[in-house]
Amino acid sequence: MTKARVRRITSSAALILLLVVCFSLAPALCGQALSVSAYETATDFQYPLKPGGWFLGQDFKNWRTARDAYHLGEDYMPSDYKTELPVYAPANGEVKGSGYISGYGYTVIIEHRLSSGSYVCSVLGHLKPNVVTRGTSVKKGQLVGYISNDPRENGGYNFAHLHFGIRSGVYSTARDADGGYRYRGYTPYQSIANLWYDPTDFIKVVNGSQGGSSGSKNENAKIVLSTLELNFKYVKRNTPTVKALTFKGTNLNGYVTVEAPAGYYISTKLNDPGAYKKTLTFKPSNGTVKETIYVAFKPTQRDYYISNLKISSPGAATRYIKVKGAGV
Repeated sequence: MTKARVRRITSSAALILLLVVCFSLAPALCGQALSVSAYETATDFQYPLKPGGWFLGQDFKNWRTARDAYHLGEDYMPSDYKTELPVYAPANGEVKGSGYISGYGYTVIIEHRLSSGSYVCSVLGHLKPNVVTRGTSVKKGQLVGYISNDPRENGGYNFAHLHFGIRSGVYSTARDADGGYRYRGYTPYQSIANLWYDPTDFIKVVNGSQGGSSGSKNENAKIVLSTLELNFKYVKRNTPTVKALTFKGTNLNGYVTVEAPAGYYISTKLNDPGAYKKTLTFKPSNGTVKETIYVAFKPTQRDYYISNLKISSPGAATRYIKVKGAGV
């Protein structure tokens, strides 16, 4: 018998022995190795931050002139721009990415399997180092990290914020068609931006279609707005321009909170510069509140400021007023 034939027989025997061991002595381990997507299905989604203490600082698909690109998620800002808020898994899934990424800082990427059988990946960026590890199965609302206020941790920013993006498809290490990182925060290409979902719209649509809920709702509670958009057009830097907004809430169960995005401030007093804040709260009387507030746009740099003013109350559908303007 030749040496080559001996080697072939030995290799075949080793392979057969390996298969026997796998299927007879350790079926559980073999099953884990062969199975995919063993984590729980994402039946509904929630925001990765608990309600209160933050506002929408930059909206999805906002075009940033400074970057010459679309924003591929929503940025959530702590009310004081520095509180390191806890971050939670938006839905059931498995952590596929965990660690430091240039421009993002410490980042968590979670793959989610929907009830329809399709997949999405959520991206949570600008965190502290103590993030949940790769390979961990997580449940909706599980703590996965904290927002970082340290530029050495959050990708170089001198303020705290959370980037929340939702990308279609299973997790992949493949690059985008233009060679860019698959889970980036910006892209100049509309075709790549179309692979991402508006997080707020996605949560509403998925929860509605799958019968889930991001929180209890009072069907009779309503917030009505005098307008859905405030357009400030072109405003000189550091020179505030003010517009009025009226809203009315009925059948409310709790306080009304109004939150202004980056570049905007709100007040109930038109001519008192010291009264303008990022957040206002109003207490309903017998479930009703009607207020006129003043929205000031004060750009600090030459850029477009396109985002949403948020009005919320427990049990009522959150309302958004689009605010836009440009600093010159």
